[in-house]
Amino acid sequence: MEELKSLGEITSPDRRTRAFPVVKANRNVRPMLLEDLYKAVESLQLPPTVPEEIRSYFNTSCNVFLYGWFAYALYAVAGLHAYTAIELALKSRCESSGYRTQRWGLAKLLKHAISNGWVADQGFTVVKRAGEQRVNIPEKWIKTRQVQEPERYCDVLANALPKLRNELAHPNYEYVACHNDALFTLQIASDLIKQLFPSGEEH
Repeated sequence: MEELKSLGEITSPDRRTRAFPVVKANRNVRPMLLEDLYKAVESLQLPPTVPEEIRSYFNTSCNVFLYGWFAYALYAVAGLHAYTAIELALKSRCESSGYRTQRWGLAKLLKHAISNGWVADQGFTVVKRAGEQRVNIPEKWIKTRQVQEPERYCDVLANALPKLRNELAHPNYEYVACHNDALFTLQIASDLIKQLFPSGEEH
């Protein structure tokens, strides 16, 4: 059960976050530091091509994530806020293109963005990493179908993100996310929003 932290403990790290170790390149293990979390979200910052209100909203998601260092339950809050940042960005992109989105939910917004080519698999970090790993797969495995072509990542997101967002927004139980769960959601949000507002375009 989460409890109100005492005044003297507000700036003390939550022991649950400290329980996760960091494995360095030389395989040495050390305790996680707040600096590790900061470096992770710092790399997700949105470029100036993204409208200011969306950058501000996403930065709030990142700040809530960082304060999870002090209150572990805030990681779930950061994830939910990141989902709403995605929805805000999708609405902004659609409306700037002349679409009325007043009655559009997250699922329809995602599918519309995908069908219009605003969002594509290659724009997501997780897909790029998977592609790099796939380079090492023997060609004969692919020819014999021992390695199956995966479903489009965008289609997976269009189906999964609304459900995941709804589980957090309309809970039947207290959901506790670890920092990696929230960070992955922030990564998806960052990748998706960057695609909606690419460099060289005015929005």
